[in-house]
Amino acid sequence: AGNGGAGGTGAGGTGGRGGGLVVEAPSTGGFTLNGSTLTGNRSGRGGASSSGFGGGGGDGGALYLRMSGSATRATVALDGHSPRAGRDGAPGGGAGGDGGGLSAVLLNGADLTLTEVDLLNNSTGNGGSGTAGPGDFGGFGGGVYVVALTGGSVGLDTVRAEGNSTGDGGDGVTVGGSGGYGGGLAIRSNASPSYSIVDSSIAGNVTGSGGDASGPDAASGTGGFGAGLYLVAGDQPTDQGVIEIESTSVVSNTAGPGGTGGPDGPDGGDLPGISRDGGSGAGIYLRTGSAAGASVDISNTTIHGNVSTAGPGGPGPGGGVFADDFTRIVNFTHATITANLGNNGDALSSLADDVTMNR
Repeated sequence: AGNGGAGGTGAGGTGGRGGGLVVEAPSTGGFTLNGSTLTGNRSGRGGASSSGFGGGGGDGGALYLRMSGSATRATVALDGHSPRAGRDGAPGGGAGGDGGGLSAVLLNGADLTLTEVDLLNNSTGNGGSGTAGPGDFGGFGGGVYVVALTGGSVGLDTVRAEGNSTGDGGDGVTVGGSGGYGGGLAIRSNASPSYSIVDSSIAGNVTGSGGDASGPDAASGTGGFGAGLYLVAGDQPTDQGVIEIESTSVVSNTAGPGGTGGPDGPDGGDLPGISRDGGSGAGIYLRTGSAAGASVDISNTTIHGNVSTAGPGGPGPGGGVFADDFTRIVNFTHATITANLGNNGDALSSLADDVTMNR
């Protein structure tokens, strides 16, 4: 896919999407891809800018989907793909491209199903550096990045997401960019979707490091959240997202460290900028709405050996599972949760005190 143009005195252009295949079907319809192998594709690089924001890297190293109907892929291998990095800019850098293997935007409640799909050794782009402002995020979703804009459903059955990684956050003057979220898979919605992950392996994935900050009192970026799975099923307390994970292994995923904060400023204070933590939820990062009907159920699943990496600010919380503040109940049934490491030494952690984790 083509590169974005340089911005000159304006913002740089965004890199081309879908290194292997682009499918855009804004009207209701279907898309099926069977018995296919897409190998070694790259999306385009964002354009640089000397006095504007750098352009973002293109999304979808192998495949970019924008669908209003249903999309089904069966027996597909996506191997060794990489969206490109965001470019440096003044004031700020551009974001790294999302979706190392697949980047999908689902419209009007569309559904996405992945069956017998291998997502191996894909990576997303690094965030661009801000030469006079903020660094930007590394790309989300090392294997797959899905945005379900208006609900709908995402189902994964017999999926291997292994050895994927997200990009590092860009360095910045005013703030560092965070490492990309969702080393294996990143799925997010601002409505009330349902996600189902069954008989799958999420192993050996890595999220990016947070970018450094160079300005006085400036904070660094965090390490990327959810090295195995980053699942956001609703963006407001009133949402009713449903997440089900069954008979799946989430093993040996690593969340990247946070970056280094800037020096102490000339204000007479004693503290430099904050060096933020490594990524939260090295195995699984969860967020749902807290309305009646929202739920998280994890059954017959192994969550083992996931680690949030310590940087200048220490490791992040929830080496095994981290639940964000809107999530109220996480139910575990016959789940094995062992040898995970976060900043509190616990496998499970949450942002809110009243989150219930039933084991």
